[in-house]
Amino acid sequence: MTQPVNLRRPAVTAIAAVALGLAGLLAELPRCGADVLPRAPREMQNRLALARDAIAGNRYSDAVLLLEDLLTVEQDGFLSAESPHTPQRTLKAEVAALLASLPPKALKEYETWCGGKARRILEEAARVRDREALARLARQYLCTTAGAEAAFILGCDGLDRGRPLEALAWLKRLAQMPALARPLEPELTLATALAQLTAGRTERARQVLSRLGSLGADVRFRIGDEEFPATENPDRLITALAGTMGCDALAPAAAVAGWPMFRGNVARNAGSNWSGSTEPLLWKVDIPELQPSGGSRSTMANHVRSRRGSALPAAHPLVVGSLVLARTPRRLIAVDLESGRQVWEFPWGGDRGLDGSQTSRGRSVSASASATQLIERTYDDAPYGQIASDGRLVFLIDGLLSASHRSAPVVMMVNNRRVITRAPPKSHNRLVALELRKEGKLAWSVGAESGEDEPKLAGAFFLGAPLVDAGRLYVLAEMQGEIHLCTLDASTGHLEWSLLLAIPEQPIVNDRVRRLAGATPSLAEDVLVCPTSAGAVVAVDSITRSILWGQHYPVLQDSARTIRMRMALMRARGVTTQQVTSVDASAMITQGQVLLAPVESNELLCLDLCSGELMWKRPLDNVLYVACVAGQTVLVVGDGSLSAWHLGTRKPAWQELAVTLPGDAKVAGRGFLAGDHYYLPATMSEILKIHVAGGRIVEHLPLKHSPGNLVALGPLLISQSPEAVEAFGKK
Repeated sequence: MTQPVNLRRPAVTAIAAVALGLAGLLAELPRCGADVLPRAPREMQNRLALARDAIAGNRYSDAVLLLEDLLTVEQDGFLSAESPHTPQRTLKAEVAALLASLPPKALKEYETWCGGKARRILEEAARVRDREALARLARQYLCTTAGAEAAFILGCDGLDRGRPLEALAWLKRLAQMPALARPLEPELTLATALAQLTAGRTERARQVLSRLGSLGADVRFRIGDEEFPATENPDRLITALAGTMGCDALAPAAAVAGWPMFRGNVARNAGSNWSGSTEPLLWKVDIPELQPSGGSRSTMANHVRSRRGSALPAAHPLVVGSLVLARTPRRLIAVDLESGRQVWEFPWGGDRGLDGSQTSRGRSVSASASATQLIERTYDDAPYGQIASDGRLVFLIDGLLSASHRSAPVVMMVNNRRVITRAPPKSHNRLVALELRKEGKLAWSVGAESGEDEPKLAGAFFLGAPLVDAGRLYVLAEMQGEIHLCTLDASTGHLEWSLLLAIPEQPIVNDRVRRLAGATPSLAEDVLVCPTSAGAVVAVDSITRSILWGQHYPVLQDSARTIRMRMALMRARGVTTQQVTSVDASAMITQGQVLLAPVESNELLCLDLCSGELMWKRPLDNVLYVACVAGQTVLVVGDGSLSAWHLGTRKPAWQELAVTLPGDAKVAGRGFLAGDHYYLPATMSEILKIHVAGGRIVEHLPLKHSPGNLVALGPLLISQSPEAVEAFGKK
């Protein structure tokens, strides 16, 4: 007979300690990210396999039929990667590459089968000047003569409209098809060089023009009033092309003055020309919403720090024209940059959804929930705190409930039994645009349950602030459990196009980590880099509207839960808790590479922008965010320390692996790069001036209060902390 075992308390404690220790170890072990990238339908993958078999067997007639079908259907999806860190391409990208690699005999078969219908589409699109139809033709029939001509027309059209990078996107695609590009020479090479010059890339234009000599000395062309042979010196050709660039149509669109979006520009890597000081204080606008009972804001920040390991403000200020725009826990405020006077706010009177209810019991419950959401919006809610502007409008996410929001209980009678239930969390929000010159008047609103000004966006949950570029908004939205990249007209909110990027494991309303981290695109060379905060990042060609690559990365096991368990274990051992994941889900693009520290992972990734290839990775090691890249030095910021890595080699850039902040100082927000120095806000009421290449703190700039997230323009320094928005420097 088995005897019962009596576990005494020491044994129970030991078992609990072991269990907690195992939980902490599990938190340290990343798992391979879930396969969130949408897969190409099995039927389409089978057709691709049949097409490859037909090409291998020289059955080109069969192959071109299959390839045409694959390119002309709307559906697309990713193919499986060969290894965990290999970039994943879509089926259509693979089909396009396969077509480009066909021998001349096969391409002739393709032209015979598809050329006639492509030519008819081209003639009709040219007749009515339908740019969308031309783009669709170039995507679906690029390997036909008509498709190549459509791409060339779109490239020249981009030049005429002052969009050289758009022109290059189409011309480069055409250059990858030598047999089809050859009849368009030398015009194709000259247009490409002119686009490079217009984009400010003189050396690249010289390299392009140097290839003209291969056409032979008999080929001649005119630039302006002068005739040149194809063998002409590229420098003379550059001078002649530069003389044609005086037309206003070729001038790139002027950038918005100031600091119009999170991290300053579309690549999320803006530097500053700051030349001021932290004295004097020009003005201060208090943020009164966060009024904790029984303690100061610093006490609350310390509480948040002990709970999470960091207490960085979630709101990032913008400077647009003469206004400073800052989001507080209850409202968006517009402050006059010169005087510090609040000009307007949205919504007027603040977010009333955070106020208590009228009954005494309801008021108590609602007040508690309101306090929780105020703290969350102050320190955690990146989608709430980040905004963007195009100089005329400001764009923000509205209708964001707390990540831990629970609806009021509803009592129902089921089979004569009383059942208490709750409605599911609200799975939609709104993207709104406010007019800066009309005191925040609502220009348009999309999303919510009905879609409002854009019915196609009904039920959308926008994951973060949009990226603004050339009159368009690029925003990530979750709709029916799928993450889409949506492109909107900035003036109207009209949806121009969208792409399915990822299918997360669970809806956004059930994923606290992903909900608070948010997701917002970055842009360089017309490549949109779209983090999902769901275990993958996807790159999209913004011109051709096609997916370039997708990349999975390891994610932490059940991130939110294991992080809490690890911190509990560390506190039980008397170890100071630290942030174990980053607080910034956005990607920084610099020098053709993408730097990403996903909030759901424990790795810092460096990817090639064009291919998605993993260049290198590093453990996060208490990294809060990637601060900047100065030259080849990547500066990363931890809660109480700094480290740096060489962009090209991934090796440590400093003699010391980490530089500890002086005293008990902690990071108080995001700083900025100016020249060779990074200015880091710290909790000891100062800003630390750091020489990036040398890893030295060279100056302490004192303040009367602890700073927050910083923006610096000319002589002015703007700081937004949980306590106030302040301006420093000499006017």
